[in-house]
Amino acid sequence: MEEKFTPKDIVVQDTLKAIASYSQKPSTEYKLLLLGGMATQLYAYNTLPNLMRPTTDIDLVGNKLLTYSLFKHEVGLSIAQRLENYNPEIKPRSHHTFQLSIKDRQGDPLLVHLYRRSKNRFELEKRTIERQFSNANTLPIPNSDKNIDILRLEDLLEQKVGRFSRLKRLERIQKIPKDLREQYDRIKKRDYVTLASQDLADSLQELKKEKTRLPSYYDHGHEAFQEALDHYGSSKDIFDVCVMLKLAMTNALDFDENYFNKTLQEELI
Repeated sequence: MEEKFTPKDIVVQDTLKAIASYSQKPSTEYKLLLLGGMATQLYAYNTLPNLMRPTTDIDLVGNKLLTYSLFKHEVGLSIAQRLENYNPEIKPRSHHTFQLSIKDRQGDPLLVHLYRRSKNRFELEKRTIERQFSNANTLPIPNSDKNIDILRLEDLLEQKVGRFSRLKRLERIQKIPKDLREQYDRIKKRDYVTLASQDLADSLQELKKEKTRLPSYYDHGHEAFQEALDHYGSSKDIFDVCVMLKLAMTNALDFDENYFNKTLQEELI
């Protein structure tokens, strides 16, 4: 699982096509945007192909309030029906997401996550969601004639830079690992030039190794596993930020700094 999954994988390409086919139908009221790690990979696909960080998740956000019934009987079901060769399974709802699980030919799971919001939470975030959809980009799906709607790079970067929930929690309890402190401080100080100029090849290899080591922490108890998971989660978030900044500052992609700063201000960063 160390190298899975990236947009180079057929199962990812087929899943993105299934999502796009559903979301872009003229009759579909519930539209979807790609975000998260897979979105970062798709932006990097042509320009920084050696820096695509494997992930087992495809994260989506919708433009409307979604109930589990609607996910199970329409949104998730419609995507699953286009992926019958991958043994799709709609999972019970979790606290934060609705989830569709599929498996590649080796039986390894790829999870499609659609963020779950309460009615109150959706109303609080409605303006942000509307901005994200109205400013979204469209990128080609590799080896396909289809495109997928994707969160704008500036919004994607804001989500990582602006929140960093794991590191903020660790900072409150004074538990940020020393090897992450320097990078985190650069992000807080918005030292984007330094972050973008780093050689990330070794960081990517270490991330892959760290991910494969995670199950071994189960034997050391819940606290040890949670600490290892927090470290990995923070490391991958920092890595994604560096990749996005590298894309922005090398002019590999159009990046509107004014729009980015505006989103940071709107989110009260």
